[in-house]
Order: sequence, then structure tokens, then C-alpha cells
Amino acid sequence: MKKKFPLLFTAIIFVLFVCACSKGSSMNNSKVLATVGEVEITQQQIAAEKADNILSTQGKNLSDRELLDKLINEQLFLFKAKELNIKMSDKDVKNAYKEMKQSISYTESTYVEGEEEKLDKNTIERLRRFFTVEKTKAALGSNIGEALKELSETVKIKYYN
Repeated sequence: MKKKFPLLFTAIIFVLFVCACSKGSSMNNSKVLATVGEVEITQQQIAAEKADNILSTQGKNLSDRELLDKLINEQLFLFKAKELNIKMSDKDVKNAYKEMKQSISYTESTYVEGEEEKLDKNTIERLRRFFTVEKTKAALGSNIGEALKELSETVKIKYYN
């Protein structure tokens, strides 16, 4: 259980980093690369995943296509979360963030009391996606691969060049 927290912490740090960086970005990276159902996946999301990849994979560089497939799978898990009625309010997101940070902080002084109340809307949304996907995977248990395969066969996925 303790081994999962450094990975989760890295993911949270990435989310905060990307949100902070994306606020000042004036580049138009909104080119649609794929759709999952009615949800678009854009070049901007790939750029964010690239930053995450640098922080969390210890040097393993994923291609744009691998990152796109990762985002598609994430969206499929979000569809499954909806099917399983897995929801997270802003308060749930802030509490999950606080719990994760506190669980890490007993070995590394990284949590500042009340910091979860200072999260902006974009960060809360990114965290909501992250925690919802994790809760969905936990709910599926050993059936993750099977559920993902079933979803990819039933949800329309379209790639654009």
C-alpha cells in the first residue's frame, strides 16, 4: 500500500504542474486526435501526458500514440465509472487529495494544512478524473482488462490524422 503512494503523489504533482502551466499557455493545441463516444481527445491533452510521462515513468518515453491510447483507456474507465455510479463531489476530491498528501507527508513534510481548499477549478477537475479512474479500477478488481476490452468494443472510438 505504501508503494502506491509515491506514484499517486507523483501523479498529483503532475496534475498541479500541468494546471499551473496550462493557465499561461497561448498555443492552440486543441487539435482533436480522437473521439471516445462524444468525448474529444486533443493535442493539448497529449502535451499534458508528455509532461506526466517525464515525471512518472523514470525515463521511459511513450510515443504520442501510446499516450493517446492511455487517454482513450482513461476515458473508457470514466464511462465505466458512470455505469457503476462512481461519482466524486468537489468535497470528495479535496478529501481524497488531503488523505493522499497526508499519507505521504508522515515521511516527507509535503502537506500544508488547508492546501486542498486552495485548489482551482481546473486542478479539481483533473484530480476528479484521476481519482474516479482509480476508484473505478479498484471497483473492477481483477476484471480491469476484461471491462476495458468490453468497453472498447461497445463505445465508438474514432482516430483522426
